[in-house]
Amino acid sequence: MSAAMDNVAEPESKDLERLCEIEATVATGLEEIAKDEADEKLGVDSRISRGRILLQIPIKNVSKALELGCIDNLFILMTERSNFPFVDDEGKHNSHQDIIKRLIQKDPRKRRRIRRVSDKENGVNPEKNEREEAQNENKEEQGDKDVDSKQEHQKDEEEDALRDQKNDKEDKSNVTDLSEDVEDKNEESKTELDEDPALKKPRTKITTHNPLLPSFRVTCNRNGKNHRFDSMGAASNFGGAVNEYFGWNVSMKNFDIEVVLNIEETDLRVCLALTKESMHKRNIISFGPTTLRPTIAFCLLRLCKIKEGDVVCDPMCGTGSIPIQASLGWPGSYHLCGEINNKSLSRTSENIQHVNDLRKEADKKQIQLDPLKWNAHYLPLRTDSVDVFVTDLVCSVYSFLMGSKQDNWKLYPGAMMDMARTCKVGSGRATILTQDKKCFNKALAITAKYWKCWRMTGFNMGGLAGCIYSLYRTKEVFDDKDSSSWMAEVDATARKKDN
Repeated sequence: MSAAMDNVAEPESKDLERLCEIEATVATGLEEIAKDEADEKLGVDSRISRGRILLQIPIKNVSKALELGCIDNLFILMTERSNFPFVDDEGKHNSHQDIIKRLIQKDPRKRRRIRRVSDKENGVNPEKNEREEAQNENKEEQGDKDVDSKQEHQKDEEEDALRDQKNDKEDKSNVTDLSEDVEDKNEESKTELDEDPALKKPRTKITTHNPLLPSFRVTCNRNGKNHRFDSMGAASNFGGAVNEYFGWNVSMKNFDIEVVLNIEETDLRVCLALTKESMHKRNIISFGPTTLRPTIAFCLLRLCKIKEGDVVCDPMCGTGSIPIQASLGWPGSYHLCGEINNKSLSRTSENIQHVNDLRKEADKKQIQLDPLKWNAHYLPLRTDSVDVFVTDLVCSVYSFLMGSKQDNWKLYPGAMMDMARTCKVGSGRATILTQDKKCFNKALAITAKYWKCWRMTGFNMGGLAGCIYSLYRTKEVFDDKDSSSWMAEVDATARKKDN
């Protein structure tokens, strides 16, 4: 087994002792955006891995990490191992359990950190427990010195046991007939118990619940093709090792601590979850059929490079994920949003009210945001008045009113035309998210003299491949004649739908 990659350096001062390594998950493909946010707000140099970033910060700044807008989940990285010797078959899971148990016990500082988490949850003095554990560690070191002598003694006992087994086999051959008769009688008694439900004994729980200890569960995330075990088996064995050593209560639903076991090929990471549920649901209580995750919405806004005083507009806001995140993250800018569907407008209003209620309880300033009903092809905005456009074309309910996905070939160019009209010439920007890249590329070709693409970011959105287009407005003055033909076709299609 390779050497351990400790996530906490050997302390040279008291400040270094308070460092911890955080693993933050993010939508695959948006790791670079999340890294820039973490480096900017936390002042650290984070590392990027697939679908996550790793950053080492002081423990006192962990609460600041929970405020990062691009992050879905946060974990404390306790131990990381490369080329871990996993068990090849399920028949050796006991040895697998012993290996994982030693993995937890190996570093006393990490073991004390886990105990400190459980002590704070239950109001126990952690310093007293640390002193007691330090005494126990000295006893364990003294006990390790006697291991070699005990092993030699065990070998002698095993040899004596083998001799006794040979003698027992000879004795057992003489009583086989008697044992068969006893087995037949036991089978008859079992059948009688099965037939009579009154004789059945009620099942009792093997484990007991200790109210002075926290509850926990183990979650295993596994990625690899050559594993001879499944995720449930790894989680159960690891959970058994944790329960045996710490004595914590096991609860799959009402848990206080979630231990996460991440397995990627031959690499193993053990983490403690800081979030009970994913933060991609924050600020949203009224969901629509295609509600955009607030974490992804925040990544879109980061790509826009919003400045103080900018006018930011989402012409197809859906349920309001983008404008709400923009108002919270960039309070010094002006934010506009609208949608053509009445249900989406009501959901947006509910979500805005929910955010304002939470901020009122926390004595914070409420966000100033009101959704408007409009058509993305005819925005009620003045020409050359918007600095930044941010929208998710996937979430637009307008495509459902238009009909099938094929009608997006008319929707996208018309929307891009009117955004070109209202966006500031030479300095305007736009960030567009879509899954229909072929259709959007056509719309971009039609409006090529007004919009130029400087970056394309592909990412995985719930198993679907999405693409983020970062555009800038050229210095070409808008000509109304360019959009007249497209507007006529869109109006004709809408009349057919109404009829």
